[in-house]
Amino acid sequence: MHLRSQIKSLLAGAASASGALRLAEGWLRGRGGMVFMLHRVLPDAELADCYNPHLAVTPETLDTFLRFLRQRAALVTLDELLQPHPAKALHFALTFDDGWEDNFRVALPVLESHGAPATVYLISSFVGSEERLPEERLANLRQGPRKTEVEEEIRGALNDAKLPAGDGLHLAAKKMDLQRKLALLERLESRFGRPGAKKLFVDWDQARALQSKGIQFGSHTVRHAILTAESDAVVRGELLASRLKIEKELGTKVKHFAYPSGAVDVRTANLVADAGYETAVTTAPGKVNPATPRYRIPRIALDAAALKDSRGQFSPAQTRLHLVRGMAAGGGR
Repeated sequence: MHLRSQIKSLLAGAASASGALRLAEGWLRGRGGMVFMLHRVLPDAELADCYNPHLAVTPETLDTFLRFLRQRAALVTLDELLQPHPAKALHFALTFDDGWEDNFRVALPVLESHGAPATVYLISSFVGSEERLPEERLANLRQGPRKTEVEEEIRGALNDAKLPAGDGLHLAAKKMDLQRKLALLERLESRFGRPGAKKLFVDWDQARALQSKGIQFGSHTVRHAILTAESDAVVRGELLASRLKIEKELGTKVKHFAYPSGAVDVRTANLVADAGYETAVTTAPGKVNPATPRYRIPRIALDAAALKDSRGQFSPAQTRLHLVRGMAAGGGR
């Protein structure tokens, strides 16, 4: 991983020094804006608590990134980003998935210092609970001392003895329908142990406090169900119940949706539209403009690996390269 980071730093430096990044940025300007996808914002001392390092940035990194970006573009809401803008203007919007409690405790002060609006997508049944994401529960089991036994159990549940260990096995388990996945997790945790209870997500009072500071909320389903793995009836229930719960608690219309794990197909996109949402964001990179399909809005992921060099320092060149590659990718028209 360290070698990969060194290679990325060298490529970014070469692209910046040669002028290639400047040319690419000039070409992309006026062809759309950017929606950024974040999850957690944690101090250095808490980073180890995040089961997936790609889900977290430090408040210092977020602050530096926002200062860097404000020199190049305007911070706007998701609604504003989707409106027509002057041809040479570049706009961006911030989104946070899941509704982690550190969005309130750690991220909000940074956002306020920059006057930065954001949209947070809530998993409605997790708000104020001590629930853990199914993906986190699975990762904890696979990282434990009895990893080999856990993976054999997963292969048995998937009825595929040939699945290799690693990311492929994890991805296959993630794609299970929620009922089977939760039953598997309960069985595994009863044998191999479960993590202690901990409040990881915002509660409704914190959500209302965020709302009072200009943060907008969308839905991320009721239970983080992977919609492409579920029946129409389950998908409709996840979409409608989450929207109604958030609207009841926060007293505002919920217009925006984020697909858990970015999983979307024609069927689920149509069901999202039928459920009364006006937009839905994916995890695929790409630029955003008024012609972008409203139920397949691309986002550019932000994490430390994208923004920092091999020494762990914020890298303007590497960040610029990440943004250029993200906007140049498919997903927006």
